[in-house]
Amino acid sequence: MVYPCSLLNTCFNPDAPVLQVTDMFDPSYAQKEREKHQKPVFASIAVRDPLMMVASAYCYHHEGQEPLNTNFPSKVIKQLGFEEGTNFTAQRMLPFIHKMADSIEDPSIHAISFERLVESSESFDQEVKKLIDFMFPKLLSSSQRQAVLEATWSYDQRRNPNIDPGHTNSKDCEQTALKATDKMDPVLLRSLHELRERLGYH
Repeated sequence: MVYPCSLLNTCFNPDAPVLQVTDMFDPSYAQKEREKHQKPVFASIAVRDPLMMVASAYCYHHEGQEPLNTNFPSKVIKQLGFEEGTNFTAQRMLPFIHKMADSIEDPSIHAISFERLVESSESFDQEVKKLIDFMFPKLLSSSQRQAVLEATWSYDQRRNPNIDPGHTNSKDCEQTALKATDKMDPVLLRSLHELRERLGYH
């Protein structure tokens, strides 16, 4: 299940035992699922530096990706330069970043680091092992745990540099956009830095 349905044909089976929630996950969502099913719900959220999220989202949508995404309308963003564009993108992204920060402050929700996943294969494995142990506490044998880990290796870009990740940007664009965030509205920038602190990006 992907919620909300910001793109066509992306919502499937809300009663599935494993759900993927895009953009709208927060602690209250997990609590509603617990109350609905009357049993434990194991929730994990991906975490990334908010400033890099803004830079990445600006570059991605400036290139016209996801033209049906109403949260980040590419027709609008394509007309905006780096400074205006990152400011516009940050305004749209701020509620999602707040939900991310709220989520990691809930001890029942596991945070997995985007930066650690892409840093190296060693750090990828460390993040995945922590996720496995959180999702399957004391349920897997060591051989099953290893099999689960190895099943994820096809997604490790360090091990598989030729795979198409499907959701990437020009590094030059991202670095220029990241520098441009310094020029955004001071109140908005202060909010992003406060969220960076809450998320552990000091």
